[in-house]
Amino acid sequence: MEIGARLHRRKNVIYYHVRKRFGLKIAKLTFDGRPNRRLGEFVGLYASDGSFSFDPKSYHYKLSLALSQNQLYYAKIVSRMMIKIFGKRPRLWIDKKQHYIVLRLYGMDILRFLKKFIYWRGDKTHTIALRAKTLRLGKPFLRGIVRGLVAGDGWVARRGPRVGFGVTSKRLASQYRDMFNLFGIETRWREAKKRGRKTLYVVQVSRKSEVEKFKLRIGMTDPVKNRVLGATQPRR
Repeated sequence: MEIGARLHRRKNVIYYHVRKRFGLKIAKLTFDGRPNRRLGEFVGLYASDGSFSFDPKSYHYKLSLALSQNQLYYAKIVSRMMIKIFGKRPRLWIDKKQHYIVLRLYGMDILRFLKKFIYWRGDKTHTIALRAKTLRLGKPFLRGIVRGLVAGDGWVARRGPRVGFGVTSKRLASQYRDMFNLFGIETRWREAKKRGRKTLYVVQVSRKSEVEKFKLRIGMTDPVKNRVLGATQPRR
Protein backbone atom coordinates (compact mmCIF):
# COMPACT_ATOMS: atom_id res chain seq x y z
CA MET A 1 0.00 0.00 0.00
CA GLU A 2 1.31 3.48 -0.86
CA ILE A 3 2.34 5.74 1.98
CA GLY A 4 -0.30 8.32 1.07
CA ALA A 5 -3.11 5.77 1.39
CA ARG A 6 -1.75 4.38 4.64
CA LEU A 7 -1.54 7.82 6.26
CA HIS A 8 -4.74 9.11 4.62
CA ARG A 9 -2.86 12.11 3.25
CA ARG A 10 -2.07 13.30 -0.26
CA LYS A 11 1.48 12.62 -1.42
CA ASN A 12 2.36 16.26 -1.95
CA VAL A 13 1.26 17.08 1.64
CA ILE A 14 3.45 14.29 3.02
CA TYR A 15 6.44 15.34 0.92
CA TYR A 16 5.98 18.94 2.07
CA HIS A 17 6.19 17.98 5.75
CA VAL A 18 9.11 15.62 5.16
CA ARG A 19 11.02 18.43 3.45
CA LYS A 20 10.09 20.82 6.24
CA ARG A 21 11.29 18.41 8.92
CA PHE A 22 14.36 16.91 7.27
CA GLY A 23 15.06 18.96 4.14
CA LEU A 24 16.06 17.54 0.77
CA LYS A 25 19.33 15.65 0.78
CA ILE A 26 22.04 17.80 -0.74
CA ALA A 27 25.34 16.27 -1.80
CA LYS A 28 28.18 17.42 0.43
CA LEU A 29 30.27 20.16 -1.10
CA THR A 30 34.05 20.27 -1.19
CA PHE A 31 35.78 23.64 -0.99
CA ASP A 32 38.93 24.47 -2.93
CA GLY A 33 40.16 27.64 -1.26
CA ARG A 34 43.43 28.00 -3.17
CA PRO A 35 43.75 31.68 -4.17
CA ASN A 36 43.98 31.17 -7.94
CA ARG A 37 42.41 33.05 -10.84
CA ARG A 38 39.40 30.72 -10.95
CA LEU A 39 38.40 31.33 -7.32
CA GLY A 40 39.13 35.04 -7.68
CA GLU A 41 36.79 35.33 -10.65
CA PHE A 42 34.01 33.53 -8.79
CA VAL A 43 34.45 35.82 -5.76
CA GLY A 44 34.33 38.90 -8.02
CA LEU A 45 31.26 37.63 -9.83
CA TYR A 46 29.45 36.90 -6.57
CA ALA A 47 30.36 40.35 -5.23
CA SER A 48 28.71 41.95 -8.27
CA ASP A 49 25.87 39.62 -9.28
CA GLY A 50 25.43 37.08 -6.49
CA SER A 51 22.89 36.50 -3.73
CA PHE A 52 22.43 34.00 -0.90
CA SER A 53 19.07 33.10 0.60
CA PHE A 54 16.93 30.42 2.21
CA ASP A 55 14.74 28.37 -0.14
CA PRO A 56 11.44 27.47 1.62
CA LYS A 57 10.64 24.84 -1.02
CA SER A 58 13.71 22.72 -0.36
CA TYR A 59 14.47 24.01 3.15
CA HIS A 60 18.06 24.64 2.15
CA TYR A 61 20.25 27.66 1.65
CA LYS A 62 21.04 28.60 -1.93
CA LEU A 63 23.57 30.68 -3.78
CA SER A 64 22.41 32.35 -6.99
CA LEU A 65 24.36 34.13 -9.72
CA ALA A 66 22.40 36.21 -12.24
CA LEU A 67 23.91 36.88 -15.66
CA SER A 68 22.64 38.59 -18.80
CA GLN A 69 20.98 36.39 -21.42
CA ASN A 70 23.83 37.03 -23.86
CA GLN A 71 26.28 35.49 -21.35
CA LEU A 72 25.17 31.88 -21.86
CA TYR A 73 28.62 30.65 -22.89
CA TYR A 74 30.16 32.49 -19.97
CA ALA A 75 27.58 30.91 -17.63
CA LYS A 76 28.75 27.48 -18.80
CA ILE A 77 32.36 28.47 -18.12
CA VAL A 78 31.40 29.68 -14.63
CA SER A 79 29.52 26.41 -14.08
CA ARG A 80 32.74 24.49 -14.73
CA MET A 81 34.59 26.83 -12.36
CA MET A 82 32.05 26.09 -9.64
CA ILE A 83 32.48 22.34 -10.12
CA LYS A 84 36.21 22.73 -9.46
CA ILE A 85 35.67 25.03 -6.47
CA PHE A 86 32.73 23.25 -4.80
CA GLY A 87 32.84 19.74 -6.27
CA LYS A 88 29.30 19.99 -7.60
CA ARG A 89 27.63 21.28 -10.77
CA PRO A 90 25.21 24.19 -10.23
CA ARG A 91 21.77 24.30 -11.82
CA LEU A 92 21.51 26.56 -14.85
CA TRP A 93 18.42 27.92 -16.50
CA ILE A 94 17.40 30.80 -18.76
CA ASP A 95 14.54 33.15 -17.88
CA LYS A 96 13.52 34.37 -21.34
CA LYS A 97 10.90 36.77 -19.97
CA GLN A 98 13.34 38.55 -17.67
CA HIS A 99 16.26 38.12 -20.10
CA TYR A 100 18.74 36.66 -17.65
CA ILE A 101 20.50 33.41 -16.78
CA VAL A 102 20.66 31.96 -13.28
CA LEU A 103 23.27 29.62 -11.81
CA ARG A 104 22.21 28.11 -8.49
CA LEU A 105 23.98 25.94 -5.94
CA TYR A 106 22.65 24.69 -2.60
CA GLY A 107 24.67 24.55 0.61
CA MET A 108 24.71 26.52 3.86
CA ASP A 109 28.52 26.50 4.12
CA ILE A 110 28.97 28.38 0.82
CA LEU A 111 28.30 31.74 2.47
CA ARG A 112 30.75 31.03 5.29
CA PHE A 113 33.36 30.15 2.66
CA LEU A 114 32.76 33.33 0.64
CA LYS A 115 32.92 35.55 3.72
CA LYS A 116 36.56 34.60 4.11
CA PHE A 117 37.16 36.91 1.14
CA ILE A 118 34.33 39.48 1.19
CA TYR A 119 32.02 41.14 3.73
CA TRP A 120 29.05 43.47 3.93
CA ARG A 121 26.76 45.03 6.50
CA GLY A 122 23.02 45.28 5.90
CA ASP A 123 22.30 45.76 2.21
CA LYS A 124 24.93 43.79 0.27
CA THR A 125 24.57 45.91 -2.88
CA HIS A 126 25.63 49.14 -1.16
CA THR A 127 28.21 47.83 1.35
CA ILE A 128 29.95 44.85 -0.29
CA ALA A 129 33.76 44.99 -0.05
CA LEU A 130 36.84 42.78 -0.18
CA ARG A 131 38.57 41.91 3.07
CA ALA A 132 42.00 43.49 3.53
CA LYS A 133 43.72 40.09 3.47
CA THR A 134 41.99 39.28 0.17
CA LEU A 135 43.97 42.06 -1.51
CA ARG A 136 47.20 40.34 -0.44
CA LEU A 137 46.51 36.96 -2.06
CA GLY A 138 48.56 37.55 -5.19
CA LYS A 139 48.09 38.82 -8.73
CA PRO A 140 46.50 35.68 -10.26
CA PHE A 141 43.74 35.81 -7.63
CA LEU A 142 43.23 39.58 -8.02
CA ARG A 143 43.23 39.25 -11.81
CA GLY A 144 40.33 36.83 -11.42
CA ILE A 145 38.46 39.21 -9.10
CA VAL A 146 38.71 42.03 -11.64
CA ARG A 147 37.46 39.74 -14.41
CA GLY A 148 34.49 38.68 -12.29
CA LEU A 149 33.60 42.25 -11.34
CA VAL A 150 33.72 43.47 -14.94
CA ALA A 151 31.71 40.44 -16.13
CA GLY A 152 29.03 41.22 -13.54
CA ASP A 153 28.79 45.00 -13.09
CA GLY A 154 31.09 46.24 -15.82
CA TRP A 155 31.22 46.86 -19.55
CA VAL A 156 33.64 46.91 -22.46
CA ALA A 157 33.06 49.46 -25.24
CA ARG A 158 34.62 48.92 -28.66
CA ARG A 159 34.76 52.58 -29.57
CA GLY A 160 36.52 54.89 -27.20
CA PRO A 161 37.78 52.42 -26.12
CA ARG A 162 36.62 51.89 -22.53
CA VAL A 163 36.54 49.26 -19.83
CA GLY A 164 34.15 50.39 -17.10
CA PHE A 165 32.79 49.26 -13.75
CA GLY A 166 30.06 50.88 -11.65
CA VAL A 167 28.71 50.07 -8.18
CA THR A 168 26.99 51.83 -5.30
CA SER A 169 29.55 50.46 -2.82
CA LYS A 170 32.20 53.18 -2.61
CA ARG A 171 34.55 50.84 -0.76
CA LEU A 172 34.43 48.18 -3.49
CA ALA A 173 34.91 50.77 -6.24
CA SER A 174 37.96 52.12 -4.40
CA GLN A 175 39.40 48.61 -4.01
CA TYR A 176 38.76 47.93 -7.69
CA ARG A 177 40.77 51.05 -8.56
CA ASP A 178 43.55 49.95 -6.19
CA MET A 179 43.82 46.60 -7.99
CA PHE A 180 44.29 48.42 -11.30
CA ASN A 181 47.07 50.47 -9.71
CA LEU A 182 48.72 47.20 -8.70
CA PHE A 183 48.68 46.09 -12.35
CA GLY A 184 50.03 49.47 -13.46
CA ILE A 185 46.85 50.52 -15.27
CA GLU A 186 45.58 54.10 -15.10
CA THR A 187 41.89 54.64 -14.30
CA ARG A 188 39.45 57.52 -14.01
CA TRP A 189 36.96 57.99 -11.17
CA ARG A 190 33.48 59.43 -11.58
CA GLU A 191 30.47 59.75 -9.26
CA ALA A 192 27.03 59.69 -10.86
CA LYS A 193 24.41 61.24 -8.59
CA LYS A 194 20.66 61.24 -9.13
CA ARG A 195 18.01 62.55 -6.78
CA GLY A 196 16.43 59.76 -4.75
CA ARG A 197 19.08 57.21 -5.74
CA LYS A 198 22.34 55.96 -4.30
CA THR A 199 25.48 57.44 -5.79
CA LEU A 200 26.98 55.24 -8.50
CA TYR A 201 30.77 55.07 -8.32
CA VAL A 202 32.25 54.52 -11.77
CA VAL A 203 35.85 53.49 -12.47
CA GLN A 204 36.93 53.52 -16.12
CA VAL A 205 39.97 52.64 -18.20
CA SER A 206 39.56 55.07 -21.07
CA ARG A 207 42.93 55.72 -22.72
CA LYS A 208 43.88 53.46 -25.62
CA SER A 209 47.28 52.65 -24.13
CA GLU A 210 45.70 51.71 -20.79
CA VAL A 211 43.07 49.50 -22.45
CA GLU A 212 45.92 47.69 -24.21
CA LYS A 213 47.53 47.13 -20.81
CA PHE A 214 44.22 45.76 -19.55
CA LYS A 215 44.13 43.28 -22.45
CA LEU A 216 47.65 42.05 -21.74
CA ARG A 217 47.73 42.12 -17.94
CA ILE A 218 44.17 41.20 -16.97
CA GLY A 219 41.98 40.21 -19.94
CA MET A 220 38.46 38.75 -19.82
CA THR A 221 37.07 35.22 -19.48
CA ASP A 222 33.55 36.24 -20.56
CA PRO A 223 33.58 35.39 -24.32
CA VAL A 224 31.29 38.31 -25.25
CA LYS A 225 33.31 40.97 -23.42
CA ASN A 226 36.58 39.36 -24.51
CA ARG A 227 35.51 39.54 -28.15
CA VAL A 228 34.60 43.22 -27.80
CA LEU A 229 37.88 43.88 -25.97
CA GLY A 230 39.80 42.30 -28.83
CA ALA A 231 38.06 44.60 -31.31
CA THR A 232 38.50 47.87 -29.40
CA GLN A 233 39.38 50.84 -31.58
CA PRO A 234 40.89 54.23 -30.75
CA ARG A 235 38.86 57.43 -30.91
CA ARG A 236 38.82 59.24 -34.25
